[in-house]
Amino acid sequence: MTSRRGRISKIFALAMALVLLSAGSHAAQAADNVSLRLHWLVNGSTVAFYLGLERGYFKDAGINLTINEGKGSMIAAQVVGSGSEQFGTADAVSIIQSEAKGMPIKAIMTIQDVGALGVLWSKTSDIKAMKDLKGKRMGVTAGDALTQQWPVVAESNGLTKDSVNLAYMDGAAKPVSLLNGQVDAILGACIDHVVLLESKGFPVQCQRFADYGVPTVGVSLLTNENLIKNNPDLVKRFVAASVKSYKAFYEDPQAALDAAVRARPDIDRKVVGGQAELIKAYYSAAASGRIDRAKWQSTVEVMKKTGVLSSDRPFDSYFVADFVQP
Repeated sequence: MTSRRGRISKIFALAMALVLLSAGSHAAQAADNVSLRLHWLVNGSTVAFYLGLERGYFKDAGINLTINEGKGSMIAAQVVGSGSEQFGTADAVSIIQSEAKGMPIKAIMTIQDVGALGVLWSKTSDIKAMKDLKGKRMGVTAGDALTQQWPVVAESNGLTKDSVNLAYMDGAAKPVSLLNGQVDAILGACIDHVVLLESKGFPVQCQRFADYGVPTVGVSLLTNENLIKNNPDLVKRFVAASVKSYKAFYEDPQAALDAAVRARPDIDRKVVGGQAELIKAYYSAAASGRIDRAKWQSTVEVMKKTGVLSSDRPFDSYFVADFVQP
């Protein structure tokens, strides 16, 4: 007959086995190796991921995260669409264009609820608003997203196709041309170009398309459709850790910058720090990561209107909004 002490020992051993089994299950979950492909080099819009990584937000979610720099939104979308990396960041226009071409990706979280594309000019010029661009010379790059959207912006602000004299040039030449006074304004990004020009002592004013009647969603988080289908729990945990990271970033951008510099000592602290402060100024109200259906619908409509999207797919087929918890 088994003694009372013996039964207690067996019960204790069974309990310990269950604890170890549970711990083992958690450890297995913690072993999820995940990589994130950024849409560009580390900049102010992505330092939040380094803060989340350093503070253990992803580790706590059972994720071993590796962050890889990118070379553009379209390439980030292709990398995630191929399945070689699980998550990526890209502007919404690139995500939609890639999906329309059959790439198996979905947006799962909004990082910038409106795009940063806009028009830049000197604060000392006589240009005070979009309407003042009439008759001015503006630097643009043929075929890029800015130039494709410009006709809609012009129309929305009482300008005609010929109201502004467009000077076509390479993208890198635009800020130089504005600095040198060769053009009165340029199409550019109200974050990166602003920081670049201000670092040269140029008093720049930037007006976003979104504030002048052409709203499009900006940088967003995306993943592969197969990952959503086969491991939705991982997607949910990654989104939750990302949202937590961005909320922490908006509370303390300097901490995020410090974390990024510790992880990547080669980045330009002054430039990335300037970008981070502008990101906070523009987007802190959108820290929830929520996908705004109306803004995505507006983005699709703008893309169709400018001719960069010909697909008849419904606007809500380009994202899955359920992963961001209210």
